[in-house]
Amino acid sequence: MKPLRSNEAHYLIDTLSFKKEVEIKSKERLDSMLLKPDKYIVKSKQKTFGKDSLVYIEEVWSIKRDSIGHIMIASSNPLFATNTISAIEIRPDKIPVIGREDWLDIPQVNYDQVERINAVFISPVFIDKSRTTYQSFSGNYMRKYKAPPSVYASLGYETTIVFGGLMHANGNYFQAGLPEGEIVEGVFTSGFEYGFHNDNQVVTFLKLENNQLVKEVK
Repeated sequence: MKPLRSNEAHYLIDTLSFKKEVEIKSKERLDSMLLKPDKYIVKSKQKTFGKDSLVYIEEVWSIKRDSIGHIMIASSNPLFATNTISAIEIRPDKIPVIGREDWLDIPQVNYDQVERINAVFISPVFIDKSRTTYQSFSGNYMRKYKAPPSVYASLGYETTIVFGGLMHANGNYFQAGLPEGEIVEGVFTSGFEYGFHNDNQVVTFLKLENNQLVKEVK
């Protein structure tokens, strides 16, 4: 885990995509590596000191291939987003990347590139516009205000319906309807789970499939 400032965004490229070449000294080592081409990158080159000799070298990454489970960037900064995506695409192992949904609003972010690296995006307030409830709400909103509902209008409606229903069922102590571990279904979102917490524990993860944003997991 490392905090970065905006002027240190190059650190992501330097760290994630840095590699060096190391000469393989042992024939036994070379033979064992050549048996696992999916794990090691072995190259050969001609080297001359009076006489040509074939030298085998290994490409070694600063972060070894498949050595970590994922990379998470907890920032909406465009420099961090684009540098991370570019660095991961360079790597041969395609380590999973977790970013923020608003990365997809950055003009420099290429959707095809994002889909190739199989990136996943955190979306605390994902509104599922494919739901019939949203389509009905959106249609009514458009007829009344002559404009599509903003994210704030949609979340305001969701809050009114969900928490209004909890207050109707439980009175002033509506939190009694939010027992630990149980999810209250949302109108447009993935729902609410509070229990003894002060913020919603349900976070939606999204990914791109055929340039369409789809829900990956709750």
